[in-house]
Amino acid sequence: MKTPQKTAFEDAKMVLQTLLGQGFQAMFAGGCVRDRLLGRIPNDYDIASAATPDQAKAVFESAGFRVIPTGIEHGTITVVSPSGPVEITTLRKDVKTDGRHAIVAFDNATFEDDAQRRDFTINAMFEDLHGEIHDFHGGQQDLQNHHLRFVGDPVKRIREDYLRILRFFRFWSRLDFTPDNLALEAIGNECDGLRHISQERITSELWGIFSTQYSADPLKKMEELAVTKLILPEAITLSHKVQLILRDASNTPENIRPWIVGSIVTGILEDTAPKSDDVVKLARRLRMSEKQAQIWGNIYHGWQQCLSIPRERASALLFAERLEANEHHHNLINFYGPIWQFFSRHEVTGKKGEQFGWIISTDQTFQEQRRMQLPLNGHDITEFRPDLDGKKIGEALTIARRAFLNGQWNSRHDGLQFIKGLDLKNSNRS
Repeated sequence: MKTPQKTAFEDAKMVLQTLLGQGFQAMFAGGCVRDRLLGRIPNDYDIASAATPDQAKAVFESAGFRVIPTGIEHGTITVVSPSGPVEITTLRKDVKTDGRHAIVAFDNATFEDDAQRRDFTINAMFEDLHGEIHDFHGGQQDLQNHHLRFVGDPVKRIREDYLRILRFFRFWSRLDFTPDNLALEAIGNECDGLRHISQERITSELWGIFSTQYSADPLKKMEELAVTKLILPEAITLSHKVQLILRDASNTPENIRPWIVGSIVTGILEDTAPKSDDVVKLARRLRMSEKQAQIWGNIYHGWQQCLSIPRERASALLFAERLEANEHHHNLINFYGPIWQFFSRHEVTGKKGEQFGWIISTDQTFQEQRRMQLPLNGHDITEFRPDLDGKKIGEALTIARRAFLNGQWNSRHDGLQFIKGLDLKNSNRS
């Protein structure tokens, strides 16, 4: 009988049991405990243990596991199980924090010490091998009540790491829990501390908020508490109408949702929307990658320029080709099209929706043709039209390909006949 494949949780339990078998206290910790209590399958598993990094490394290397020293200075190693990585972190307590980084101590730290240094009550629980939950701050009750609050004093937690302000909004928008009033008050008073956080960390959390399903209310509260003004001054005011559009965005696929929400928040549907070049500059300020900056610029450019695309087959196909040339996975059909069609639902005239529908259907029908190699090349043109120089040959090829995409010719023979009839002597095109 074939042995069934182990699940990630079974592999994580095996890792946990290995530590316990060597006499080290250990339990599942943080997000994986929270997600399991919510009935969700965790993306990964973290274990908190009394074993030091060196001790844990020795245990698993001797047991034949691959071990990666992912964060030794923070007490963390990663054990590669058959189905994926499991992080093991030594129990610790904060010695000193500066709003960005923490100096931690491992000596004689307990699970209660470790829970005390975590951000939210729902992230400060532990689960032992037998499924018993160890909860020092009421996280289980908060899960049941759908209540999001900091561990202990929210001001103290925020001052330990100001990025927790954005993490609060990300968890709120992910779980759709009720935010704690004391937490919101503390955020309003302490948000200026975000000025000390690196742009990369801020952008990562901000994009995480854009990616979630319930971002409308958290984003509005970020605006009211002046958080948005600090981290994204380019954002528009979230009117009631904009909030309704954000709620509609919650139903979009995850791969395009952050681009949709980010574009709404930066005003793509407004009369005063920034131009695509300004959006590229914004993306660079946010320390997004150059590829991401170009994608965001393309979203704005396509939305703002679509009505100027002539209603001929070649124009639609070349438009789709330019998008695909930047990044194959971010193409017209599966990426840009659904984004623009979403915006079209909220565009008053309906003209852009009709135009994008025509562009997308044209590419769906003829994209195999635009991906075909042209049946003739520059050498063919040189032999057939010796009167043309290099610059004119390039122009002839461009015109010929456009005609090919429009269905004006298909074979090499027909293409050469098309080239024969071109009058390029008085042309200023290049």
